[in-house]
Amino acid sequence: MDDKYLFVGTETGTLVVWDIKRQKIIHELPGSGQSIIAIIQVTNYFVITVTKEGLIDTWEYQSGKRIKKLQTADKAIQCLAYCQEKKMIVLVGSNGDLVFYDIVGMLKLPSTTYYVLLDSVNTYVRTNLISWQNRGKYEKTEDYLDRVNNQNRDIKIEELTNKATNMFGLQLLKSKNSTLTYDPDNEYYQITPKDLTPIFVHVPIAEAPSFEKNYSRMAIQDMKFVLSDNRLIIQNVSFINPENTKTYRYSNSNPTTFSTADISLNFEDIKVNIPESEQVNLPSIIQKKIVVGMPDVDKDIPENSHLKKTKTYALVIGNEDYTTYQTNLGSEVTVDYAVNDAEVVSKYFEKTFGIPEKNIALLKNATYGQMMRAINKLEIISEISDGESELILYYSGHGLPDETTNEAFIMPVDASATTLESAISLNDIFQKLTTFPSKRVIAVIDACFSGGGRNQGLVAMKSVKIKPSAPSLKGNLVVLSSSTGEESSGVYREKQHGMFTYYFLKKLQESKGDIGMKELADYIQDKVELESVIINNKRQTPQVLYSTDVEGVWEMWRLVE
Repeated sequence: MDDKYLFVGTETGTLVVWDIKRQKIIHELPGSGQSIIAIIQVTNYFVITVTKEGLIDTWEYQSGKRIKKLQTADKAIQCLAYCQEKKMIVLVGSNGDLVFYDIVGMLKLPSTTYYVLLDSVNTYVRTNLISWQNRGKYEKTEDYLDRVNNQNRDIKIEELTNKATNMFGLQLLKSKNSTLTYDPDNEYYQITPKDLTPIFVHVPIAEAPSFEKNYSRMAIQDMKFVLSDNRLIIQNVSFINPENTKTYRYSNSNPTTFSTADISLNFEDIKVNIPESEQVNLPSIIQKKIVVGMPDVDKDIPENSHLKKTKTYALVIGNEDYTTYQTNLGSEVTVDYAVNDAEVVSKYFEKTFGIPEKNIALLKNATYGQMMRAINKLEIISEISDGESELILYYSGHGLPDETTNEAFIMPVDASATTLESAISLNDIFQKLTTFPSKRVIAVIDACFSGGGRNQGLVAMKSVKIKPSAPSLKGNLVVLSSSTGEESSGVYREKQHGMFTYYFLKKLQESKGDIGMKELADYIQDKVELESVIINNKRQTPQVLYSTDVEGVWEMWRLVE
């Protein structure tokens, strides 16, 4: 429990929330009829319930709303443990296997590979360090003290950690369960080791047969790992083909090195860490559609150096790759150029709008957990800013309607294609952004909510698209949306942006940001409605939605004031 609430789980699956101070029940949240065996408070907003049958529910207990539901594969849970630091549940199933779940993103973690690797590395380092610390039979005391000191011990731990990680990582990479797939057009091998993220190695087509034939005999060097969202990621590795002695290298675009714990002089214990990174650029199977040359709006971005909007905060999200987290999907569900949309928009927010870089959160291919943390952060900022803050949300990616209620949702890259329990409701987002007073809240949404998309919808919808219902708006909120009703939002392939985003950026570039909201909205609507028919042969009509609180006022808002 926390200071205000007490949580009780019943045998029928109901979560009872007590207000301690008022000594009364404020919510009785009906579950699935399965007996609750554990309740875990994750934040001041959410609790997790786990049933004996393996059902994991996320509840926003203050509002009494179920956010997400996940049925685990094992329906006979023996026991469980909770790791507060990693926000992770470890379940022990009927067969005794350990299964790990990220309870923020509600994702089953791939396997115990990382934990097995960490334990193996830790054992290797401990054993060899003890041997190194022993004084040699003929070693002088002065020489021993020069050799065995805190600085040299740290160096030795790092050396042994790298050696052990390479040794045990080699076993994972060269496992017989690894698969190799070659793309002759781009001359890349996709190497997919069991329980690890695929890596992509450039191998000229003339050398590809030799590479595959000799893969099991390859010498492997410079292997390093990092963690991203509790997944073990290969950061760097080099392959040396014994047949032609050629070296083939793989390196993630954001290199990261191993770090070791701060070891004190008393030599009490050893802690080996594989570094965790939030900036790892996960490999993707997507074959990019390349256009030669930089789009006009991506360069010559106007700078208003005199502007210092220190009380403006922006969240920019570009969700392009839905296949890394959902391997059952084909590349046709990719939202072309969504990441480029987000990257360039964030540059305009910083340079043209004058928003400090630290006030801009840029998320690329974001999971549910990452998106919710960022949205909740904006809500907290507005709460503590006493009405002085200005909030801006930009999103490019898939949207989807609820087939029953027609409510609009935006889709994290790990959102299920068959259920909206992993999606995020626009109504919920706008409610969070307007819970507390702000000077103004602006949302720019390049996504359609009819079931269509830039290439293909995230799910195969019926032949008749769904007309999403308009979100409920309050406070000082204005929303610029890329399409209307049953329309889909298209791409401007020559410009490497969504059609809506391109003209949003184009007007900001031409006006240097010195433009009113009404003038900007009219420009985008006129341009997109015409050009989408000419270029994509389909109608796309951007629209403006606003709260009644700003009716007759929002038209006069200026973006750089």
